[in-house]
Amino acid sequence: INTSRSAQITSIEAPVEHVSYPQPGFLSLVSVPSDFPTNRAALDYALACGASVIALADIADRACVSLALEAAASGTLVIGIMRSTGALDALEQLVALAGDERARTLSLLSGSLRASIYQTLLPHANGHALVPAREIVQGSPEITRHLLHGRFNELRDRLAQRGNPDVRSLAEATAELKRKGAI
Repeated sequence: INTSRSAQITSIEAPVEHVSYPQPGFLSLVSVPSDFPTNRAALDYALACGASVIALADIADRACVSLALEAAASGTLVIGIMRSTGALDALEQLVALAGDERARTLSLLSGSLRASIYQTLLPHANGHALVPAREIVQGSPEITRHLLHGRFNELRDRLAQRGNPDVRSLAEATAELKRKGAI
């Protein structure tokens, strides 16, 4: 992000684990609970400071979902991390956290999703390293149309199709790593 354009990046973590010195932009590292008592308060701070990119290390409650999606809908790039078992599962969890605001959440999410990425590390074939395998659901028009209406079963069907440019299953990623001899 910061190699081709200047950006004000705010990273919200509990505690701060990833330190980077981007250029030519500005990086703020915010720790929860050291700097702010909650992720919501840290998000409010990042938005008040005019962050163009917010990296949120844990989206775990309704307030964070709502504010993060509002920020994304207004043009802020929000990179959120959730513990899940897949890219589509993370999207379902996000919507589930919204509770009775499901329709609003689906609308905001479908209007701002760039991608949902799930990553797991697998042992490298040499036995001395780890290799990332990634499941990806891109925010294409077809994907976001299904997402807008909460059609997760149709999205799951898309994820199961091989060679689909909008999605890449973990099985596809793993098969490619095997073909390349990486695992």
